Amino acid sequence: MRKTMAIVVDRLDSALGIAANRRAKIVNADVIGILNFRTPKHFFEFLELKEYSFIVFSWRRGLLEAMSSNGCRDFIARHRHKTKIGLVIADYLGLEKGYLYQECNLINYVDGYWTTNHDLFAKYSHIHGIQKPIGVLHDIPNFESIQRIRNQTIKKRKIIWVGNSNWGANYGFHDYKGFHEIIEPIFE
Repeated sequence: MRKTMAIVVDRLDSALGIAANRRAKIVNADVIGILNFRTPKHFFEFLELKEYSFIVFSWRRGLLEAMSSNGCRDFIARHRHKTKIGLVIADYLGLEKGYLYQECNLINYVDGYWTTNHDLFAKYSHIHGIQKPIGVLHDIPNFESIQRIRNQTIKKRKIIWVGNSNWGANYGFHDYKGFHEIIEPIFE
């Protein structure tokens, strides 16, 4: 059966890719790592061959790059009548003062968007001038891995931290996910 939906992430092995793969199993979608393509144009040529009716960007930078490329804008214009574009907002970055204008442009460009928690949903619902989120798409945990960890007999307990504080530093944030503030003091 041909899949009619694609979920676009940065890389298949990233946190976004892992979460998208969990969602894709439920909705029978393809997960596409946009960084596997040489250029955004190559990515959209691939999409044209697949003829998806719904494309959800879980990585906003992929959509931003697409919007800034003439070839990609042309593709979207040609297919807008048969292909819907969605967006998943998974973090608070777009709410920061320097990014809010760009975020609003993204949201107004897509046919609909979701957040990954209720707090983000509430915040985005109250931004004037943009459409309201459709709903909340929680990250789906890997229950098999959780059960495997629970079944292990470990003498020493470890904390598994899912997140990366370093990416926020690229945007001028300090300890954006709380690793230094929350996790490191536990071991001191």
